[in-house]
Amino acid sequence: MSHSAPYRSEWPAKPKPDKPVAGSHLKAKRPDSGARADSLSSKRPDMNIFQESRCSILAVLLLFLLQVSRADPDVQVHKAVGDSLDLTADYTKEGLEVQWEYNGIAFAEYEKDQIKLVKRPLFHERLKMNKDNISITIEDLKLQDSGSFSIFAENKAGQLPTKVIVLHVHDLIRDVRIEFNNSWLESKNMCVFHLRCLASGDPNPSYSWSGDLVETGQYQNISLRPAESATLTCTANNTVSIKHTHKTVVLSSKRPDMNIFQESRCSILAVLLLFLLQVSRADPDVQVHKAVGDSLDLITNYSKEGLAVQWTYNGIAFAEYEKDQIKLVKRPLFHERLKMNKDNISITIEDLKLQDSGSFSIVAEKKADQLPTKTIELHVHDLIRDVQIELSDSWLESKNMCVFHLRCLASGDPNPSYIWSGDLVETGQYQNISLRPAESATLTCTANNTVSIKHTHKTVVCKGKVLSTKMKKHNSGKSPAQKSLPFESCMKTSVHDYADMTNVSKNKRGPTTPAETPEKTHLEKKTKGMSQEETNTETILNAINSLGQRVDDRMEEFSTQLQQHSSMLASIAKSVQFNTEELKECKTKIKHLEKKVETLTKENEDMRGQVLNNNRYKRRWCLRIKGKKETANENIRTEVVELLRRIAPDLAVKMDEAVDVVHRVGRRMDNRQRQIIILFVRRAVRDDIWRRTKTSPICKEEGIRFTEDLTQEDRRSRQALWPKIDQARKEGKAAGFRGPFGFIEGKRIMEDT
Repeated sequence: MSHSAPYRSEWPAKPKPDKPVAGSHLKAKRPDSGARADSLSSKRPDMNIFQESRCSILAVLLLFLLQVSRADPDVQVHKAVGDSLDLTADYTKEGLEVQWEYNGIAFAEYEKDQIKLVKRPLFHERLKMNKDNISITIEDLKLQDSGSFSIFAENKAGQLPTKVIVLHVHDLIRDVRIEFNNSWLESKNMCVFHLRCLASGDPNPSYSWSGDLVETGQYQNISLRPAESATLTCTANNTVSIKHTHKTVVLSSKRPDMNIFQESRCSILAVLLLFLLQVSRADPDVQVHKAVGDSLDLITNYSKEGLAVQWTYNGIAFAEYEKDQIKLVKRPLFHERLKMNKDNISITIEDLKLQDSGSFSIVAEKKADQLPTKTIELHVHDLIRDVQIELSDSWLESKNMCVFHLRCLASGDPNPSYIWSGDLVETGQYQNISLRPAESATLTCTANNTVSIKHTHKTVVCKGKVLSTKMKKHNSGKSPAQKSLPFESCMKTSVHDYADMTNVSKNKRGPTTPAETPEKTHLEKKTKGMSQEETNTETILNAINSLGQRVDDRMEEFSTQLQQHSSMLASIAKSVQFNTEELKECKTKIKHLEKKVETLTKENEDMRGQVLNNNRYKRRWCLRIKGKKETANENIRTEVVELLRRIAPDLAVKMDEAVDVVHRVGRRMDNRQRQIIILFVRRAVRDDIWRRTKTSPICKEEGIRFTEDLTQEDRRSRQALWPKIDQARKEGKAAGFRGPFGFIEGKRIMEDT
């Protein structure tokens, strides 16, 4: 039973000075750069492509210089790997005390004109101290040094303003390259190049494109006709470096070498195989995706006998199960949304919200044995409510085509996945498509997340160029099937050459009668003589037309199915990529937590050892009395002091001052004499009394016995060693205890010896 109350009341712990808290008055936000909205209402852009590229590069460089020049050293500091960071106090030295912290951990102090490191220094062998200007320099910065630095200072006048420096360490961009693949659009007789810009070094740089395509983002598309080419420049930059490269793409043939069906089939099989592998490896106890308003069940799945369970959210306990009861802790989370079921030992969180995303742990033990801990990573997503397509267009005079810039916007979830289908099969929020005059394309944008999906479609028409009158007349009256059959067009043109002359304007046709009149009589005779052959020819032509139409219909149907399958597979690939990234992130977090748990375990063991030693040391001023009869309304202190005076008569005068606190231990119970604990002011008096009680006849007369005040751990240790001590004493050897340790003939003995 605990008896530390008198110690706390008599010897209160020395109050520690309040730790200075970093002030929030230094927080500042860097203004976000505004997004550029491009909208072309005229036939062509006013600025030349070369001038636009040059302006884009100059704008990036200007933004880079402005960010570097206006960086506030007391708020945000951006550094490259290998640079150094100066942390200067900037205060007068008189009576000054300074402490430097990194993410809340102190690593250096200044006091009495000296800078010294604390017991566990950070930035090993990379700290340079200068007491002249009271500064510390961290050299050879690394990516993991990013974090919050605080400089706490005080002098004789009191607390000085705290300086907070948020450091961002970036890797230099070392190299930039452009990767691309292409796909052929049969219906538009053009090739679409899919480009991707890759930078090595910094994993998250900003990308911008210039040249024949002026855009931002890592992925871009450009459409080319046969024999056309385009030169593109990709620039990658971050706050501390910038690199660029260029590539020229040329469409030399009509279509790629691989058949589109074979290429699509290979892609489909590869994506399906990867998806099946990911699904087979998915761990339901690691990742859980829910929509806003859903519920989450946290079930233990253990037998009830001797079971104790604790539910935590992001390391904070919110419910416990013990002795067949589930109860909330003092500070419950998820207010009025918890449903408890002690039959299956589960808790259900209802009406989930976005802020409920986080890590849930179910920690269980049975009869002092730890059971496997269940960790559930919850991701709460908002439902996608609506999808819209925004577009702007521009005219490329050199290529005689329109370029449409499309943007898909979804309301609800702020970070959905976007998939385009129709005349363009791609992924991403932004897409471009090129069309010739009078051409059109219907595009469908699908926005999805793990819990919902929505789509919309839009048709775009290029009206930048009008076909000539002759071309219109030549194509008038022909169906799409007729236009795609050059053999039939040739036949009709050869039989009815004069038909075009009847459509010529009267102002330009000259004489009314043609120069060469068709020989109607001979033609009629020929027709009558070959009626059966002409009938067979017409039948063959009709069959060819029907077969061509059927082939066109089947190809169009196949193209539609292929686009739908590609869209579905792109969605699957996106989900697989998301799951892979989440799995990598979980593995990284687990490794970090394992290291943290190992450190905390070691610190806990050290702390428990220190607490145990402190407890042992305090008990050296105490003695216990066993066997003294307990009476009602007794004055236990007076009785004990009088007993001690009888045991040590020479100390009777000072005995009242030598004894500090006397009380019985535990609650009063019938037929049981509670032990008495005595706290002495001086340890020398306690040791003297302890020695005298071993041979004092007073103790025998009173039927009492004095013992040391031992901790529970020391009592267990002595009980384990007592058989060996007793055996040694029977053999006439010098044996005894000192604290928790046993000694025989001056040698310490262990439990297993």
